[in-house]
Amino acid sequence: MPELLTIPIASREPISVPAGAYLAFHSENPDLKLPASISGKFMHGMRSLHREVPPALFYTSNGVNVEDVDSGEAYGRLVCSKEKNGNYHLHFVTDTPSSDTIIQRTFVYQGSRDEAEAAIRELFVSEVTDYLVSYWLSGASGLLHSFGADRTFSAVVAECIRGAANASPEKAAELYDKARKAILDEVERLTNVLNSEYVAAVEAIHTIEEKEPNRGER
Repeated sequence: MPELLTIPIASREPISVPAGAYLAFHSENPDLKLPASISGKFMHGMRSLHREVPPALFYTSNGVNVEDVDSGEAYGRLVCSKEKNGNYHLHFVTDTPSSDTIIQRTFVYQGSRDEAEAAIRELFVSEVTDYLVSYWLSGASGLLHSFGADRTFSAVVAECIRGAANASPEKAAELYDKARKAILDEVERLTNVLNSEYVAAVEAIHTIEEKEPNRGER
């Protein structure tokens, strides 16, 4: 099975797209003149929780025209430009209306349509899941860095988040319950540790107070 090729936003070499390939695009800031009926087909919202939009699949018969996978209608064309710094960028260009969007990432698949759709879906789910895990780690940073939480519990929660991405609703609910339990168990453990340290600290103060002469009577 062919691999999904990713063309980044910038390259030091001229960018070309093979003819007869399936395409998908990632663009967070398309040209405002590009119709939403087209820009809405680009992957976007990848750093907006629960607002992520998966990319639609396109086709190119000649490596230039970007076409509808069903009708063959041309939505626009791909143009490679060279910037003053020597970087090459791939643009999605339309004539009516006139628009020019630098594509952040272009995904290319040379295989069957079903394989292309599966590869794009897998990529999207993987990237959304990675963001969810990073979002969780950010939310748990206090537990992890300030209170010395066990890294094992963090790994358990991350594993549950990843597992829920492709699970049925029932299985996903089970995994999130498991994640919540892991968090509660770790908070309880940390609470017990803090309570023990509190007791030890208070006992130390009492011991010092009993053995230290009354400074006011010196």
